[in-house]
Amino acid sequence: MFWGIVILLGVGALGYSLYRLIRSFIKKESKKPVLAMAVGGLVLMGAGGSQVPAEASYLNVGQETYETDQVGKVTIKGETNEGSELTIDDKALDHDGTFTYKVQLTDEGEKELHIKSVHNGQETLKVLTIKPSKEYLAHLETQAEESRLEQAEVALKLAENSPTQAHYDEAFTKIQALSQSYPEMEERLTQVDQHLTTLALVEKLETSLDKGQVATVKEHIEQTTLEQDSLKKRLTACEAKIAEKEQVAAVLALVEKAEASSAEGDYQTATTALAKLPNKQADLEKRLGTVKDQIETKKQEAAAKKAEEEKVAAEKAAAEKAAAEQAEAERQAQAQAQADAAAQAEQAAPPAAEVGTTVLITRTGEKYHNRKCGNGNYFSATLAEAQSLGLTPCSKCF
Repeated sequence: MFWGIVILLGVGALGYSLYRLIRSFIKKESKKPVLAMAVGGLVLMGAGGSQVPAEASYLNVGQETYETDQVGKVTIKGETNEGSELTIDDKALDHDGTFTYKVQLTDEGEKELHIKSVHNGQETLKVLTIKPSKEYLAHLETQAEESRLEQAEVALKLAENSPTQAHYDEAFTKIQALSQSYPEMEERLTQVDQHLTTLALVEKLETSLDKGQVATVKEHIEQTTLEQDSLKKRLTACEAKIAEKEQVAAVLALVEKAEASSAEGDYQTATTALAKLPNKQADLEKRLGTVKDQIETKKQEAAAKKAEEEKVAAEKAAAEKAAAEQAEAERQAQAQAQADAAAQAEQAAPPAAEVGTTVLITRTGEKYHNRKCGNGNYFSATLAEAQSLGLTPCSKCF
Protein backbone atom coordinates (compact mmCIF):
# COMPACT_ATOMS: atom_id res chain seq x y z
CA MET A 1 0.00 0.00 0.00
CA PHE A 2 1.62 3.20 -1.21
CA TRP A 3 0.28 5.43 1.57
CA GLY A 4 1.80 3.02 4.09
CA ILE A 5 5.25 3.24 2.44
CA VAL A 6 5.06 7.03 2.38
CA ILE A 7 4.18 7.12 6.04
CA LEU A 8 7.05 4.77 6.87
CA LEU A 9 9.51 6.92 4.88
CA GLY A 10 8.23 9.99 6.71
CA VAL A 11 8.59 8.25 10.08
CA GLY A 12 12.12 7.12 9.13
CA ALA A 13 13.10 10.57 7.95
CA LEU A 14 11.71 12.12 11.13
CA GLY A 15 13.53 9.62 13.29
CA TYR A 16 16.82 10.08 11.49
CA SER A 17 16.45 13.87 11.65
CA LEU A 18 15.94 13.65 15.39
CA TYR A 19 19.11 11.57 15.65
CA ARG A 20 21.06 14.10 13.55
CA LEU A 21 19.61 16.95 15.58
CA ILE A 22 20.85 15.48 18.82
CA ARG A 23 24.22 14.82 17.29
CA SER A 24 24.45 18.38 15.92
CA PHE A 25 23.86 19.72 19.40
CA ILE A 26 26.60 17.53 20.74
CA LYS A 27 29.12 18.33 18.02
CA LYS A 28 27.86 21.86 17.59
CA GLU A 29 27.28 21.41 13.90
CA SER A 30 24.81 23.29 11.71
CA LYS A 31 21.21 22.36 12.46
CA LYS A 32 19.53 23.62 9.31
CA PRO A 33 20.03 20.47 7.19
CA VAL A 34 18.69 18.41 10.06
CA LEU A 35 15.61 20.62 10.50
CA ALA A 36 14.97 20.48 6.79
CA MET A 37 15.11 16.67 6.94
CA ALA A 38 12.67 16.66 9.90
CA VAL A 39 10.25 18.87 8.02
CA GLY A 40 10.52 16.58 5.05
CA GLY A 41 9.69 13.57 7.25
CA LEU A 42 6.66 15.35 8.63
CA VAL A 43 5.55 16.22 5.13
CA LEU A 44 5.90 12.61 4.06
CA MET A 45 3.89 11.44 7.12
CA GLY A 46 1.20 14.01 6.43
CA ALA A 47 1.02 13.07 2.78
CA GLY A 48 0.75 9.39 3.63
CA GLY A 49 -1.71 9.98 6.39
CA SER A 50 -3.99 11.92 4.10
CA GLN A 51 -4.24 8.86 1.94
CA VAL A 52 -5.29 6.54 4.84
CA PRO A 53 -9.01 5.62 4.44
CA ALA A 54 -11.40 6.59 7.34
CA GLU A 55 -12.23 3.87 9.90
CA ALA A 56 -15.54 2.18 9.02
CA SER A 57 -18.50 2.46 11.48
CA TYR A 58 -19.45 -0.79 13.13
CA LEU A 59 -21.90 -2.01 15.82
CA ASN A 60 -21.85 -5.44 17.38
CA VAL A 61 -24.65 -6.50 19.77
CA GLY A 62 -24.24 -10.23 19.57
CA GLN A 63 -27.80 -11.26 18.59
CA GLU A 64 -30.98 -9.72 17.32
CA THR A 65 -33.44 -11.47 19.67
CA TYR A 66 -33.18 -11.51 23.46
CA GLU A 67 -35.34 -13.24 26.04
CA THR A 68 -35.88 -11.79 29.51
CA ASP A 69 -35.09 -13.41 32.83
CA GLN A 70 -37.83 -14.36 35.31
CA VAL A 71 -38.40 -10.75 36.37
CA GLY A 72 -38.48 -9.29 32.84
CA LYS A 73 -34.94 -7.97 32.66
CA VAL A 74 -32.40 -8.21 29.79
CA THR A 75 -28.79 -7.01 29.75
CA ILE A 76 -27.43 -6.12 26.31
CA LYS A 77 -23.69 -5.86 25.74
CA GLY A 78 -22.17 -4.49 22.58
CA GLU A 79 -19.19 -2.90 20.87
CA THR A 80 -18.90 0.04 18.50
CA ASN A 81 -16.39 2.60 17.29
CA GLU A 82 -14.77 4.45 20.13
CA GLY A 83 -15.92 8.05 20.01
CA SER A 84 -18.97 7.32 17.91
CA GLU A 85 -22.39 8.78 18.74
CA LEU A 86 -24.38 5.93 20.25
CA THR A 87 -28.14 6.14 20.85
CA ILE A 88 -30.69 3.58 22.06
CA ASP A 89 -34.26 4.48 21.19
CA ASP A 90 -33.02 8.02 20.47
CA LYS A 91 -31.41 8.36 23.90
CA ALA A 92 -27.65 9.11 23.91
CA LEU A 93 -25.45 6.59 25.66
CA ASP A 94 -21.89 7.22 26.87
CA HIS A 95 -19.38 4.52 25.98
CA ASP A 96 -15.69 3.80 25.42
CA GLY A 97 -16.17 1.43 22.53
CA THR A 98 -18.05 -1.06 24.65
CA PHE A 99 -21.39 -0.57 26.31
CA THR A 100 -23.93 -2.32 28.54
CA TYR A 101 -27.64 -1.53 28.49
CA LYS A 102 -30.37 -2.99 30.67
CA VAL A 103 -33.97 -3.36 29.52
CA GLN A 104 -36.98 -3.98 31.77
CA LEU A 105 -40.25 -5.22 30.26
CA THR A 106 -43.40 -4.13 32.07
CA ASP A 107 -45.95 -6.37 30.40
CA GLU A 108 -46.25 -9.55 28.38
CA GLY A 109 -45.71 -7.80 25.05
CA GLU A 110 -42.51 -7.85 23.00
CA LYS A 111 -40.37 -4.73 22.75
CA GLU A 112 -38.25 -3.44 19.87
CA LEU A 113 -35.00 -1.72 20.73
CA HIS A 114 -33.34 0.58 18.17
CA ILE A 115 -29.55 0.92 18.66
CA LYS A 116 -27.76 3.36 16.34
CA SER A 117 -24.05 4.21 16.06
CA VAL A 118 -22.80 7.13 13.95
CA HIS A 119 -19.02 7.28 13.23
CA ASN A 120 -17.27 9.51 10.69
CA GLY A 121 -20.65 10.29 9.17
CA GLN A 122 -21.51 6.64 8.77
CA GLU A 123 -24.59 5.22 10.54
CA THR A 124 -25.08 1.67 11.72
CA LEU A 125 -28.48 0.58 13.03
CA LYS A 126 -29.48 -2.55 14.88
CA VAL A 127 -33.09 -3.43 15.74
CA LEU A 128 -33.32 -5.90 18.60
CA THR A 129 -36.42 -7.79 19.73
CA ILE A 130 -36.91 -8.30 23.46
CA LYS A 131 -39.26 -11.19 24.22
CA PRO A 132 -40.75 -12.09 27.62
CA SER A 133 -39.63 -15.46 28.90
CA LYS A 134 -42.07 -18.10 30.14
CA GLU A 135 -40.81 -17.48 33.64
CA TYR A 136 -41.50 -13.75 33.29
CA LEU A 137 -44.96 -14.37 31.88
CA ALA A 138 -45.67 -16.57 34.88
CA HIS A 139 -44.31 -13.82 37.11
CA LEU A 140 -46.59 -11.26 35.44
CA GLU A 141 -49.57 -13.53 35.90
CA THR A 142 -48.71 -13.93 39.58
CA GLN A 143 -48.43 -10.17 39.95
CA ALA A 144 -51.67 -9.67 38.04
CA GLU A 145 -53.45 -12.23 40.22
CA GLU A 146 -52.12 -10.54 43.34
CA SER A 147 -53.35 -7.19 42.04
CA ARG A 148 -56.74 -8.63 41.11
CA LEU A 149 -56.94 -10.31 44.50
CA GLU A 150 -56.16 -7.04 46.25
CA GLN A 151 -58.78 -5.20 44.20
CA ALA A 152 -61.32 -7.96 44.90
CA GLU A 153 -60.60 -7.73 48.64
CA VAL A 154 -61.06 -3.96 48.62
CA ALA A 155 -64.34 -4.26 46.69
CA LEU A 156 -65.55 -7.06 48.98
CA LYS A 157 -64.80 -5.07 52.15
CA LEU A 158 -66.68 -2.12 50.71
CA ALA A 159 -69.65 -4.38 49.94
CA GLU A 160 -69.54 -5.75 53.49
CA ASN A 161 -69.23 -2.33 55.15
CA SER A 162 -71.76 -0.67 52.85
CA PRO A 163 -73.91 -3.46 51.38
CA THR A 164 -75.59 -2.04 48.29
CA GLN A 165 -76.39 -3.72 44.99
CA ALA A 166 -73.76 -1.62 43.18
CA HIS A 167 -71.04 -2.58 45.68
CA TYR A 168 -72.08 -6.23 45.50
CA ASP A 169 -71.92 -6.21 41.70
CA GLU A 170 -68.45 -4.63 41.79
CA ALA A 171 -67.16 -7.24 44.25
CA PHE A 172 -68.78 -10.05 42.26
CA THR A 173 -67.08 -8.87 39.06
CA LYS A 174 -63.70 -8.59 40.76
CA ILE A 175 -63.92 -12.06 42.30
CA GLN A 176 -65.05 -13.60 39.02
CA ALA A 177 -61.97 -12.09 37.34
CA LEU A 178 -59.62 -14.10 39.60
CA SER A 179 -57.89 -17.00 37.92
CA GLN A 180 -58.21 -19.15 41.02
CA SER A 181 -61.05 -20.05 43.33
CA TYR A 182 -61.11 -18.45 46.78
CA PRO A 183 -63.85 -20.17 48.85
CA GLU A 184 -63.50 -17.80 51.80
CA MET A 185 -64.11 -14.74 49.60
CA GLU A 186 -66.96 -16.46 47.81
CA GLU A 187 -68.59 -17.25 51.17
CA ARG A 188 -68.27 -13.61 52.25
CA LEU A 189 -69.78 -12.53 48.95
CA THR A 190 -72.67 -14.95 49.54
CA GLN A 191 -73.28 -13.27 52.89
CA VAL A 192 -73.49 -9.89 51.16
CA ASP A 193 -75.95 -11.32 48.63
CA GLN A 194 -78.03 -12.83 51.42
CA HIS A 195 -78.02 -9.50 53.24
CA LEU A 196 -79.27 -7.70 50.13
CA THR A 197 -82.07 -10.24 49.73
CA THR A 198 -83.05 -9.79 53.38
CA LEU A 199 -82.79 -6.02 53.07
CA ALA A 200 -85.16 -6.08 50.10
CA LEU A 201 -87.66 -8.13 52.13
CA VAL A 202 -87.41 -5.69 55.05
CA GLU A 203 -87.95 -2.70 52.77
CA LYS A 204 -90.95 -4.42 51.18
CA LEU A 205 -92.38 -5.15 54.63
CA GLU A 206 -91.85 -1.53 55.65
CA THR A 207 -93.95 -0.49 52.66
CA SER A 208 -96.68 -3.14 52.80
CA LEU A 209 -96.87 -3.79 56.57
CA ASP A 210 -98.15 -7.26 55.65
CA LYS A 211 -98.30 -9.34 58.81
CA GLY A 212 -98.11 -12.54 56.75
CA GLN A 213 -94.54 -11.67 55.68
CA VAL A 214 -93.13 -11.12 59.18
CA ALA A 215 -92.17 -14.77 59.76
CA THR A 216 -90.32 -14.98 56.43
CA VAL A 217 -88.41 -11.76 57.08
CA LYS A 218 -87.50 -12.88 60.59
CA GLU A 219 -86.15 -16.19 59.25
CA HIS A 220 -83.95 -14.39 56.70
CA ILE A 221 -82.61 -12.00 59.33
CA GLU A 222 -81.59 -14.91 61.55
CA GLN A 223 -79.57 -16.38 58.67
CA THR A 224 -77.69 -13.22 57.70
CA THR A 225 -74.54 -11.99 59.45
CA LEU A 226 -74.25 -8.44 58.08
CA GLU A 227 -75.93 -5.61 59.98
CA GLN A 228 -78.17 -8.11 61.76
CA ASP A 229 -78.89 -5.79 64.71
CA SER A 230 -79.95 -2.99 62.38
CA LEU A 231 -82.25 -5.32 60.45
CA LYS A 232 -83.77 -6.63 63.69
CA LYS A 233 -84.53 -3.08 64.84
CA ARG A 234 -86.23 -2.33 61.54
CA LEU A 235 -88.26 -5.55 61.84
CA THR A 236 -89.28 -4.61 65.39
CA ALA A 237 -90.40 -1.21 64.12
CA CYS A 238 -92.42 -2.94 61.39
CA GLU A 239 -94.08 -5.24 63.92
CA ALA A 240 -95.02 -2.23 66.04
CA LYS A 241 -96.49 -0.49 63.01
CA ILE A 242 -98.39 -3.65 62.02
CA ALA A 243 -99.79 -3.94 65.54
CA GLU A 244 -100.77 -0.29 65.44
CA LYS A 245 -102.29 -0.83 61.99
CA GLU A 246 -104.43 -3.64 63.39
CA GLN A 247 -105.44 -1.47 66.35
CA VAL A 248 -106.33 1.36 64.01
CA ALA A 249 -108.35 -1.06 61.87
CA ALA A 250 -110.23 -2.25 64.96
CA VAL A 251 -110.89 1.34 66.04
CA LEU A 252 -111.94 2.19 62.49
CA ALA A 253 -114.55 -0.58 62.64
CA LEU A 254 -115.85 0.87 65.91
CA VAL A 255 -115.94 4.37 64.40
CA GLU A 256 -117.86 3.08 61.37
CA LYS A 257 -120.31 1.33 63.69
CA ALA A 258 -120.79 4.54 65.65
CA GLU A 259 -121.30 6.43 62.38
CA ALA A 260 -123.92 3.93 61.26
CA SER A 261 -125.82 3.88 64.57
CA SER A 262 -125.16 7.38 65.99
CA ALA A 263 -125.66 5.64 69.34
CA GLU A 264 -124.16 7.06 72.53
CA GLY A 265 -122.81 3.65 73.59
CA ASP A 266 -121.10 2.99 70.26
CA TYR A 267 -119.63 6.50 70.33
CA GLN A 268 -118.20 6.04 73.84
CA THR A 269 -116.74 2.62 72.92
CA ALA A 270 -115.02 4.04 69.83
CA THR A 271 -113.74 7.07 71.77
CA THR A 272 -112.21 4.89 74.50
CA ALA A 273 -110.50 2.62 71.93
CA LEU A 274 -109.17 5.63 70.00
CA ALA A 275 -107.61 7.09 73.14
CA LYS A 276 -105.58 3.89 73.64
CA LEU A 277 -103.82 4.15 70.25
CA PRO A 278 -100.08 5.02 70.55
CA ASN A 279 -100.28 7.72 67.89
CA LYS A 280 -102.83 10.40 67.23
CA GLN A 281 -105.36 9.62 64.47
CA ALA A 282 -106.65 13.00 63.39
CA ASP A 283 -108.98 11.59 60.74
CA LEU A 284 -110.69 9.21 63.14
CA GLU A 285 -110.96 11.95 65.76
CA LYS A 286 -112.63 14.19 63.19
CA ARG A 287 -115.07 11.44 62.21
CA LEU A 288 -115.94 10.78 65.85
CA GLY A 289 -116.46 14.51 66.29
CA THR A 290 -119.02 14.33 63.52
CA VAL A 291 -120.69 11.36 65.25
CA LYS A 292 -120.81 13.34 68.50
CA ASP A 293 -122.51 16.22 66.70
CA GLN A 294 -125.00 13.78 65.21
CA ILE A 295 -125.72 12.31 68.63
CA GLU A 296 -126.25 15.77 70.10
CA THR A 297 -128.56 16.63 67.23
CA LYS A 298 -130.51 13.42 67.78
CA LYS A 299 -130.74 14.19 71.50
CA GLN A 300 -132.07 17.64 70.78
CA GLU A 301 -134.54 16.27 68.25
CA ALA A 302 -135.64 13.54 70.69
CA ALA A 303 -136.02 16.09 73.48
CA ALA A 304 -138.09 18.33 71.22
CA LYS A 305 -140.20 15.38 70.11
CA LYS A 306 -140.70 14.24 73.70
CA ALA A 307 -141.68 17.72 74.73
CA GLU A 308 -144.16 17.87 71.88
CA GLU A 309 -145.54 14.44 72.76
CA GLU A 310 -145.83 15.41 76.42
CA LYS A 311 -147.60 18.60 75.40
CA VAL A 312 -150.03 16.67 73.19
CA ALA A 313 -150.53 14.07 75.94
CA ALA A 314 -151.16 16.78 78.51
CA GLU A 315 -153.65 18.50 76.25
CA LYS A 316 -155.32 15.14 75.54
CA ALA A 317 -155.40 14.31 79.25
CA ALA A 318 -156.86 17.69 80.04
CA ALA A 319 -159.49 17.23 77.35
CA GLU A 320 -160.28 13.72 78.55
CA LYS A 321 -160.47 14.94 82.13
CA ALA A 322 -162.79 17.73 81.12
CA ALA A 323 -164.92 15.29 79.13
CA ALA A 324 -164.96 12.85 82.05
CA GLU A 325 -165.90 15.59 84.48
CA GLN A 326 -168.64 16.73 82.13
CA ALA A 327 -169.92 13.12 81.72
CA GLU A 328 -169.83 12.66 85.47
CA ALA A 329 -171.70 15.85 85.96
CA GLU A 330 -174.26 14.76 83.41
CA ARG A 331 -174.50 11.31 85.03
CA GLN A 332 -174.91 12.82 88.44
CA ALA A 333 -177.54 15.17 87.08
CA GLN A 334 -179.31 12.26 85.44
CA ALA A 335 -179.07 10.20 88.63
CA GLN A 336 -180.43 13.12 90.60
CA ALA A 337 -183.25 13.48 88.14
CA GLN A 338 -184.01 9.77 88.40
CA ALA A 339 -183.85 9.95 92.17
CA ASP A 340 -186.20 12.88 92.15
CA ALA A 341 -188.54 11.03 89.82
CA ALA A 342 -188.43 7.93 92.00
CA ALA A 343 -189.16 9.93 95.05
CA GLN A 344 -192.12 11.51 93.39
CA ALA A 345 -193.32 8.12 92.18
CA GLU A 346 -192.88 6.62 95.60
CA GLN A 347 -194.92 9.35 97.10
CA ALA A 348 -197.60 9.00 94.43
CA ALA A 349 -197.97 5.21 94.49
CA PRO A 350 -198.27 2.89 97.39
CA PRO A 351 -195.14 1.01 98.16
CA ALA A 352 -195.04 -2.21 96.20
CA ALA A 353 -192.86 -3.86 98.66
CA GLU A 354 -191.25 -3.24 101.94
CA VAL A 355 -187.85 -1.78 102.09
CA GLY A 356 -186.20 -4.97 103.29
CA THR A 357 -187.70 -6.99 100.42
CA THR A 358 -185.22 -8.67 97.99
CA VAL A 359 -185.61 -7.74 94.34
CA LEU A 360 -183.83 -8.49 91.03
CA ILE A 361 -181.94 -5.87 89.03
CA THR A 362 -179.72 -5.67 85.90
CA ARG A 363 -176.61 -3.58 85.38
CA THR A 364 -178.15 -1.41 82.70
CA GLY A 365 -181.84 -1.58 83.52
CA GLU A 366 -183.89 1.26 85.02
CA LYS A 367 -186.42 -1.02 86.83
CA TYR A 368 -186.20 -3.54 89.64
CA HIS A 369 -188.14 -6.83 89.46
CA ASN A 370 -189.41 -9.52 91.73
CA ARG A 371 -188.71 -12.16 89.11
CA LYS A 372 -186.71 -12.57 85.87
CA CYS A 373 -188.57 -10.46 83.46
CA GLY A 374 -187.08 -10.57 80.00
CA ASN A 375 -183.52 -11.27 78.81
CA GLY A 376 -180.31 -10.21 80.61
CA ASN A 377 -178.27 -11.04 83.67
CA TYR A 378 -180.15 -10.41 86.96
CA PHE A 379 -178.61 -9.77 90.33
CA SER A 380 -180.21 -9.83 93.79
CA ALA A 381 -180.46 -6.60 95.74
CA THR A 382 -182.54 -5.20 98.55
CA LEU A 383 -185.34 -2.89 97.73
CA ALA A 384 -183.54 -0.10 99.50
CA GLU A 385 -180.40 -0.68 97.34
CA ALA A 386 -182.49 -0.69 94.15
CA GLN A 387 -184.21 2.50 95.09
CA SER A 388 -180.91 4.13 96.06
CA LEU A 389 -179.79 3.48 92.47
CA GLY A 390 -182.80 5.36 91.20
CA LEU A 391 -184.58 2.22 89.97
CA THR A 392 -188.38 2.08 89.89
CA PRO A 393 -190.61 -0.98 90.16
CA CYS A 394 -191.37 -2.95 86.99
CA SER A 395 -194.95 -2.50 86.02
CA LYS A 396 -195.12 -6.11 84.89
CA CYS A 397 -193.89 -7.54 88.19
CA PHE A 398 -195.64 -5.23 90.63
